[in-house]
Order: sequence, then structure tokens, then C-alpha cells
Amino acid sequence: MDDTRSNWIRALMTHPMPDIFRLRDRCTGRLEVHHLRSAESGLSLLQLRETALGQRYYLGEFPLSVARVELRSSDGRTGEGAAQVMDDNVELASALAILDGVLANRLDGHEEVASFIREGLARLNRERRIREGVLARTRVDFSLLSTVEESDA
Repeated sequence: MDDTRSNWIRALMTHPMPDIFRLRDRCTGRLEVHHLRSAESGLSLLQLRETALGQRYYLGEFPLSVARVELRSSDGRTGEGAAQVMDDNVELASALAILDGVLANRLDGHEEVASFIREGLARLNRERRIREGVLARTRVDFSLLSTVEESDA
């Protein structure tokens, strides 16, 4: 998994929530935070497209929290951050939006956020390798079935 911005929130979410909040607090101690969009929590519908006829249908609901912030450093630099989280915790969405903004705009504390994300990406990569290993051990080669049937005949 790469360290592009699209993976930042997922990598941050590998850390315990109290650690995320402590990092947010360390970063916001040096920044002024304005919510461009009040952090909101609610339900969202997952819409899919049926492959045969291409018709849309709803698979179900899931919790979603959204936050968008503007950050201003003491030297006047500004930047924005945003987060969408499949959770009903608006404080978490707000904290992740702040961390996103700090790193994306290289504001005070961005090195610590980047380190946090690298740790999360390493965890995600370890989990991916474990899953791939389990999948490889449980893979079935169905082509061998046809040779067994032919030899039984």
C-alpha cells in the first residue's frame, strides 16, 4: 500500500483512538482550527449497479461521519483538511480531518503525522501479507479434479 493521500485516513485508523486524539491535540496546540463544515454523523446508503442489466440498487446502510477544516499556523500559513469515516464518531472525523490538513499542507507537526501514517501503512501491509498467505494456503486447483475424473473412468 502506498502513502498517497487517499490511504492516509485508513493508515491513521490503525492506531488506537486515544493516540489519534493525542496527536491531534499536539498539532492543534500550534494551530488555529476553523470548521468549514461542521462535523456530522449519520447514515449513508451503499448503492451498487447490477451487472446484467446495469440497474442500480441499495445494498444497505452504514454509519458515516464527515468533517472539513481550515487550519491556520502562527506564521499565517493556511490549509484545509477533510475526512470521511465509516463510524458515527464526529470527534474522530474532526481529528482525522485536522491531521489530514496538517500533513497535506506541511504545517507544524506534519513530520509526526507522517511518521504516524508510515506506522499505520506498515500495519496494513503486514495484515495484507497475512491475508494473502492464508488465501494461498486455502486455494483449490480445480483443474486437478478433471484429471481425477478421467482416471476413474
